[in-house]
This record gives sequence, C-alpha cells and structure tokens, in this order.
Amino acid sequence: IYIPYKPVESIDVIPVLKDDFYSNSTKLKVLSLRTISSIPAPIEFIDNTIFMIHDALEDDDPFVRKTAAYAIAKLFEKQPKRVQKERFLDSLNNLLHDESIVVVSAALSSLYDITEKSQSLKLKIDYQHALSLISHLDACNEWRQSYIITSLLSFAPQHEEEALTIIEKIMPYLQHSNSSVVLNTLKIIIYLNNYVGSLEDVIPVLPQRISSAISSLMSKPSEIQFLVMRNVILLLLSKSKLINLDVSMFFCQFNDPIYIKDTKLEIIFLLANESNMKTVLRELEEYALDIDQQMVRKSIRAIGNLAIKIESTANECVDILFNLLENQISDVVQETSIVAKDILRKYPTQFGFLVDELTQSAELIDEDDSKCSLIWIVGQYCDTIDNSTDLLSGWFKDYNNDPSEIQLTLLTAVMKNYLRDQSNKSAENLIIDLLKITTQEIDDPDLRDRGFFYWRLLSSQTTISNF
Repeated sequence: IYIPYKPVESIDVIPVLKDDFYSNSTKLKVLSLRTISSIPAPIEFIDNTIFMIHDALEDDDPFVRKTAAYAIAKLFEKQPKRVQKERFLDSLNNLLHDESIVVVSAALSSLYDITEKSQSLKLKIDYQHALSLISHLDACNEWRQSYIITSLLSFAPQHEEEALTIIEKIMPYLQHSNSSVVLNTLKIIIYLNNYVGSLEDVIPVLPQRISSAISSLMSKPSEIQFLVMRNVILLLLSKSKLINLDVSMFFCQFNDPIYIKDTKLEIIFLLANESNMKTVLRELEEYALDIDQQMVRKSIRAIGNLAIKIESTANECVDILFNLLENQISDVVQETSIVAKDILRKYPTQFGFLVDELTQSAELIDEDDSKCSLIWIVGQYCDTIDNSTDLLSGWFKDYNNDPSEIQLTLLTAVMKNYLRDQSNKSAENLIIDLLKITTQEIDDPDLRDRGFFYWRLLSSQTTISNF
C-alpha cells in the first residue's frame, strides 16, 4: 500500500523479508515470498524475488514450492523477459511432475495464467499426463480440482478413444457441489466433443447427466444462473443433442432480476416445440401482463417469433396476441404491431382480424418502430380497411418531422392505397400532397428519389389528369 508513495524508503523492508524467508518457519517463508512477489516496484524487489523463487523451487516443503509457482506468474506480469531468461517456465513444467498435487495444481494455474497473457506461449498436455492429473482429482480441494480440469483444455486428443476416456473419467464431476468445478467439467466435455463423432450416441447417458448438472446450477445465486444460462443458449444453438432440458426449469420467478428474466425468455423460445407449446404460451401470456414494461415487450415478441418459427402453432399464438390487444394497453399494442408485421408477412392471407384490431387501436401507437409497422400493415391491407385513407392522412400531418424510415414507409403505403382504389378522390389528393412535399421540401436524397420515381410512374398513366 505504501510503496507507491515512498518507493525509496520501502527498500529498507527487503532485509526483513529476506530474514523471514530464510528462517526455519514454513509460514514465514510463504508469507515473505508472497509479499515480495506481489510488490510492483522497484527493481530491487524484483531481483530479490528472483533469488527467492530459485531457492523456493528447491524447497522440501510443498507449500513453499506452490508459492514459488504462483510467484512466477506474478513476476511474468511485471518482467516476462526476466522470467524466460531465468528459465522459470522450464521450472514450472518440471513442477507438473511434482509428487505433491498441491504443487502440480499451482503450476498448472500459473502456466495457464501465463499462456493467457502471452501470444507466443502455449500450454500442452499429453494423454498420459492428462490421465495422471485426473487420477489426483479426488485428493484435491475444489479449487485445485477446478485448476486441473481447466488445464485439460490444453490436451489435444490424437484418437477418438482418448477423448472418450477423458470424458468418462471427468463425468462424475458434473455432480460436484462447487459451481466452478461443474462449469469447467462441462467446458471440457464440450471441447472434447469436437474429437468424437455423435458423442450422445456413444455415451447415451451424457445428455441426461449434463441436464441434471444444469438443473442443479439453476438453484445457485443469480450471477451463477446467468453464466449457466448464457452457456445453455450456446449449447442449444450449436450442440442441442447434448442436452435434454425441461422448459419449465427456466420459467421466471417473481423475484428474478431483469437480466435473469431476459435470459430465461431466450431459452424458453429456443426450447419451445409443438409438444410443449401450450405450456410455453400460457407462461408467455402471463409475462405479457407483467408490470415490467421490458418483460411485457419481450414476451410479446417471443410469442410473435414462435408464430413464425412453428407454423402449426401460429393460430394459437395469434389468438393470444389478439386477446392481449383487447386490453388496450399502450405497451402491448405497440409491441404487438411490430410482431404483427412479421406474422402477416409470413402468413399474408390469414389473420385479418388482427389487422382490424390493430387499426382500431391506432391512437395508442406513438413509438417510431410501432408506427412504422402499423403504417406498413395499413398500406398492405388497405383494400380490406374501410378507413385506410383517413388513417394515412392522420399520419401525414407529422410527415415533415418523422424519421426517414417512417417517411419512406408512409410514402409507399399511400401509393399502395391510391393504386388499390384510384377512384377515391381523398386517396388521390393525399398522394398528390405527399409527392409535392417529398419532391419539393424534403432533403433526404433517398426519399426524394422515391418520390420522383412514384411521380413519374403515375404520370405515365395518361388517364390521370393531376399528374
């Protein structure tokens, strides 16, 4: 703490640390080496740290050698070239074959930390050494187990049988009480899966074991749950055959933080299928009535995406959206208009009742994305909407102040509305006024180009006198 403020005076403490290190007390040796290796400056501390590490590596006590291994990793952060010059990396490699598993785990942790910080150094473990490390796992505490299991990422199997053997030997640690051990075990299994064809067929019990481990981790604190669920999402997207999860495991609790609820919604969407759709939709409908606006919007978006993802359940999804619209809640209406656009694109000839309900709730929509979606819907289905021209005229009042996305959508929708019923005088006046403003007052080049394009298109029809 005081060294950055009084670096010169701090040098006087070196003799004290050296006396402690060369005493007969193992605790003093460990504490002095740990202290001097943690000091960032000046150079006198680094020089003495190097001398102490050399002596500690030859010490008979495994805890002193363990501390020396960690001290090398700390020294590498400050002086990587000195570490290589003193051949400390070779010393760490030698410690991997130490008779004490405490020293081995410390050496693995230090080497892993060093290789993470270096672009040129890589940790490599062969098959026999990997087996030796796994055989010592039961003799370690949970943190050393985590270090050893993590180090197996540096093992590259040469044959499928080697990968299978390692997987079978570390599978029991999926049921460990420590979350770090379980997650690292899962990481190694997924990594070794790349060396095995159809792992779920070779070890049929594996998906159930992984799912059971995930279920246990979901009872942990929120931070661990979030980490687990982000990994579950990756597995569902890339290696879904390795897990067999029940969707109800990820239903939201009232006291879940919002980031947990958001992540659970993602997983619920990925796990949804025809067999569990009724349960999923019932749960999502409940979330859509939540007091949290973000939760409401995400659940409605999930329902809409499920209607597109699973065609056989589209009717059920749209019925739920329709029921939600009847409540006339602003957030619900606005988010429903967004998902309705995608649903109607997927099923253009169905769900006309959804269009009618949305247009009746147009006054509740004031957000740009929702407004843009509803304008598209009115333009696309203007032949079935009796007051389509009146709706478009209402949006035309704010045309100059709207974002370009809304302006482009409104221009196209008004054009569609006129072409569907060219005898409608109101629709004709609306398109003329809109094209005049677009080509004469708007500065956006894309919008002006589209306006001129529509103007020329209409002018080519000689039966229309106004163009």
